[in-house]
Amino acid sequence: MKYFNQDNTVIFEAHVIDAIKATVGSQKPETGGILGANLHQNALHISRFHFTQATKNCYGGINAGYCHYSPDHNEINRVVDDIWAKQGLWLAGIVHSHPGGMNQLSYGNGLNNDGDMTYFKNLLAHPESAAAGLNQFVAPIVNFNHRGDMEMTVWLVYADQSNPVEIRNPKVQLGTQQIPLATYLKAFAKPERSLNEPAASINVRL
Repeated sequence: MKYFNQDNTVIFEAHVIDAIKATVGSQKPETGGILGANLHQNALHISRFHFTQATKNCYGGINAGYCHYSPDHNEINRVVDDIWAKQGLWLAGIVHSHPGGMNQLSYGNGLNNDGDMTYFKNLLAHPESAAAGLNQFVAPIVNFNHRGDMEMTVWLVYADQSNPVEIRNPKVQLGTQQIPLATYLKAFAKPERSLNEPAASINVRL
C-alpha cells in the first residue's frame, strides 16, 4: 500500500480547493470540513471535500466560534463510512479556518481532546485509522490576509511525531497540470461572499 508520493507533497484536486474557497473561505473563522483520499494509491492526493457543520452544545447552539471549531463526528462518520468508503476513499485530513494570521495548529490540552494537534493525534490513534493504514493526517489552516483573500497553510500531522510538518509547496491538480497552491489561490479575486455573510453548505464530490 502506498501512503506517500515521492517528495511528500500534498496535492489537492482543483475542485477541492474551489469548494473550500466557497465554504470555509467565505465565512468567518472558525469553520471547516473533511478531506478524502484513496489510501491505496496516495493518501496525500486529496480528491474529496465535505463542508462539515460544527457540533451543537447542550443548549442547541453551534460549538464553534472565533477561536474554536468542533466538527460534528456523526456527520463525519456518515460521509466517510456510508459514502466515501464505498468509493475506495477514506478520511485523510481536516481543513479549518483560524482568525487573523494564526496559520499554525494549536496544541491545546490532551486531557479533554482540546486543540488541533490533540484532536488529530487522537484520530490517528483510533483503531479504524490503524486498520486503514493511515499514519499521517493532512491538516490545512485557512487564513485571510488584509485584503480578505483566502490563504492556506498545509500541515502534516504524523502518528509518531510530536510536532506537525509544514508542506512548503503544496500543489493543485488542474487537468494534467500541477500548479502551486499559492499560485492557484491568487488566480481568484476576493472570496465569493463577504466574511460577514453566511455561505451555503456546499458539499462537492461526495
